[in-house]
Amino acid sequence: ALTVPAVQAAIRVISEAAATLDVTVKRRHGAQEVDAPDHPAARLLTGEANPWTSGYELIRDLVAQALTHDSGGLAWVNRIGGKPMEVIRYDPGAITVEYASTGTGEPTYRLFGKRIAARDVIHVRGPFSRCPLSLARDAIGMAKELERHGGNLFKNGARPGGIIETPKTVGHEGVIKMLNAWRSAHEGSSAAGRTALLWDGATFKAQTLNSTDSQYLENRRFQIDEIARAFRVPPSMIYELGRVTWSN
Repeated sequence: ALTVPAVQAAIRVISEAAATLDVTVKRRHGAQEVDAPDHPAARLLTGEANPWTSGYELIRDLVAQALTHDSGGLAWVNRIGGKPMEVIRYDPGAITVEYASTGTGEPTYRLFGKRIAARDVIHVRGPFSRCPLSLARDAIGMAKELERHGGNLFKNGARPGGIIETPKTVGHEGVIKMLNAWRSAHEGSSAAGRTALLWDGATFKAQTLNSTDSQYLENRRFQIDEIARAFRVPPSMIYELGRVTWSN
């Protein structure tokens, strides 16, 4: 799915925007919340989450993981003496989560099979217990098929395109020779526009594009709109600028 540019752009625009937001840590005092810039978590989220990951990268990757995996974005908080010293985001599958069957949705977390406390886990989840990538699988698959269709159309397309008809029986070897000669002369983008030369009364019948091929660009634009809708971003933010107005 990430090989579809619209999907990649949607995930990047959301995750990178979330990572650039100001992070504020609050401390509760009764019913009130006050800023706590001296809290150890503030240093981890605004500075370095661990020796190899910045706070920006941590938030960006957690959000991206939540957008692409049903389990959500998961990270483990390493505490020493009760204080958070580092936050480590693991690859999908390292931290697993199971939910209580009682209907409360209480999660149970395990790191490499060992149970860990929920207070030591950062869990970013999407609605519906599924990620947008899974919910939009059919729309993304359609966009990928349109890309593949366009690639095959231009890769294997012959110009001029159509059917060669001959009143004579040319036999199996004759068909192979005629086909090889035609492909050598006319197939591929570099041979487009060449004059076709036929022999022995053969005629060429041009083929027209069907409705799907003739509306190829419209179909591709619609799928981009569908992907933008699935991730809830304006199409212009993933660079579909067909309806953007520049005069206001």
